[in-house]
Amino acid sequence: MAFRLARSNRIGLLRAPSQSQVTAASGCLVCALPTIRRALHSSRQRQDRGPLYSNKKENTPQHVTGTWERPSDFQRPWQHSPRGDEGYQSESGDGSWRPPRKTAREAASGPQSKVAVAAVMLAAVVFYVWNSQTIPLTGRSRFNFLSDEIAERMHPRAVQSILKQVYEAGGYILPENDTRTRIVKNVMRRLIPVSGLADLEWEIYVIADDSQANAFVLPGGKVFVFSGLLHVCGNEDALAAVLGHEVAHQTASHTAERLSQAWVGNLTTGALFFLVGTLPGLALFAIWTATGAFVLPALMYELPMSRTHEYEADHIGLMMMAEACYDPRAAIPFWRRMNQHGQEMEEVLSTHPSNDHRVAKLTQLMPEALAKREQSDCRGTDSFARRFRFAVKQRQSEMPRPEEMV
Repeated sequence: MAFRLARSNRIGLLRAPSQSQVTAASGCLVCALPTIRRALHSSRQRQDRGPLYSNKKENTPQHVTGTWERPSDFQRPWQHSPRGDEGYQSESGDGSWRPPRKTAREAASGPQSKVAVAAVMLAAVVFYVWNSQTIPLTGRSRFNFLSDEIAERMHPRAVQSILKQVYEAGGYILPENDTRTRIVKNVMRRLIPVSGLADLEWEIYVIADDSQANAFVLPGGKVFVFSGLLHVCGNEDALAAVLGHEVAHQTASHTAERLSQAWVGNLTTGALFFLVGTLPGLALFAIWTATGAFVLPALMYELPMSRTHEYEADHIGLMMMAEACYDPRAAIPFWRRMNQHGQEMEEVLSTHPSNDHRVAKLTQLMPEALAKREQSDCRGTDSFARRFRFAVKQRQSEMPRPEEMV
């Protein structure tokens, strides 16, 4: 008995006996034996379980980790389904089985996610191939899924925005009776029938600004000409070369092509950002920006594509002005004057080809342009631009013959 009492004192009971039990033990050691046995048994059980324990079942998991679990899931016991796998008990308390919730990583790497990613990639490839075509003049392959009408509707207030900038800068639009406005409109009156875009509602604005020699045409037939361009041109033939070039950009749907490329680039970037994850995506974007790597797509793709557009517009515009019975040879001295008018940027860093390369290309095309002028009746019945536009819309790699257009 003395040995048992000494052992109970060494292990240190966690629950002290009551005063009556202590009294009984001191008065009668035999009567205290049951109390001592119960205390020893309880102490052994607590030592087996450890200092921290609960009244839950032993098969309850200590920790439930994951991303999509709710706080209530940490107290919900596991149960086995009839198939033998584990899951959560239903919250309704009816004992029904529920499959375990998956983490975000597990869900992304599951077989259904892989099938979805493969299907999206296959659809993207089919969409790209379906909207690709070969340009008749240069033979290059391009991707474009937007029409000129959609490109125009994407910027419904473009004209108002440009006019607002002109007025805020202190400029103004020349009136209809101004000589410079009449010259521009006379040239456009002959170019529009041979542009392939005669059905548009054309609007012509001549900006009073002699410091800029520039012109551009927006989708929908909105023409803007700076008065300084007329001084550099010197005659209507050279002005027809410039305006024919700018109209040719819309004939070839270059604006819609650029917007298509921009949409695809943004969607691709967004998809990669989503697949990689928010934090890794932001980290990659920060590294991409800090190292200046965003310049690479511009140097390798955007700028070369822009220069290709310029060469195509030069070709179409030269044929256009020749068919309108303007002298195509006036284009070469104009670009030489432009070379002397302002300092030129290196071609590899510019959206436009160098004037020397442009003059060399126009020189190669001059025999074809002169032949076109000789054959033309100056009324656009054998419209080069109209045949080119027909081939583009029909996704044909070659332009139809004039008799086929009739």
